[in-house]
Amino acid sequence: MALTVLVAHLAAVLDARRRSDRQVLGAWSIAVGGGLAPVVPLVVLARTQAQQIAWNTPAWNDIAAMPYMLFRSPVVTAVALGGAGVALVAAFRRRRGNEPDPGPGPDFGSDSRPGPGSDTRLPTRLTPVALWALAPFLLTVATARWLHLLLDRCLLFTVPALILLATIGIHRFTARPQVVRRVATALVAVIAAFAPFDWSAVTRNTLPREPDYHSVALEVLADQRPGDGIAYTHRLKPRRALDFELREGPRPRDALLHDTPQQRADYEAGESPDPRIRWAGAQLMTTPLQPYRARPRGGH
Repeated sequence: MALTVLVAHLAAVLDARRRSDRQVLGAWSIAVGGGLAPVVPLVVLARTQAQQIAWNTPAWNDIAAMPYMLFRSPVVTAVALGGAGVALVAAFRRRRGNEPDPGPGPDFGSDSRPGPGSDTRLPTRLTPVALWALAPFLLTVATARWLHLLLDRCLLFTVPALILLATIGIHRFTARPQVVRRVATALVAVIAAFAPFDWSAVTRNTLPREPDYHSVALEVLADQRPGDGIAYTHRLKPRRALDFELREGPRPRDALLHDTPQQRADYEAGESPDPRIRWAGAQLMTTPLQPYRARPRGGH
């Protein structure tokens, strides 16, 4: 997915080559080859890790769920994506409207250089911008039936790229005092609008129907006795979450554990094929069935 940006780069390079800059294609090819040289072996070595998300069945339903994964609402997703598209088109049209007439092509045989104060900006091309904006989305839709879609938390991987874009935007805006004042005014208005909001209700309280494994761990640690064991429901999340919450100090032994995730090279641990052997001699087992705040422990 990240390599789709090279498609837009290639379109810009080919456009520059048509404008008599014949060296740019070779330089771009060398740069791409050098960048992919260390990446391709890592991709080949990590190809077996695709099984780690085998629980996520590829299907067209993931496309319908994408609006909920992005902004928790299809309406908000449509407004956000539509607004981004309108802003992109408006910025493109504004830049094209402010560009000077390119005039005749450059004369590479002369030693003419742009004089001071002359506008040396390159003309904006629609094709690279469109490819940069649409290629990742179209590739996601086209491969949804065969490849796993990323979850919403995987959008955090785009934070470095967004920081770079924000840095470029700040650099451009600082050269325009009017834009800086407008952005500062908008930020102050947004902060003032959300300042009275009680954020503690969002940051401290458990979301509805959200498992509270921390409370479960506190109760298990408080009530445990020597030799106790703990058995989990046949799901992936409870074992991982409680194993993390019980990481400090002594804990009940995992009564059904057969293979650790490290031994299986997977996210999920392997349980004993014959639970009766693991349960032999056990007198008490604590089994969190529904670890919600209203009922932190389901039973014994």
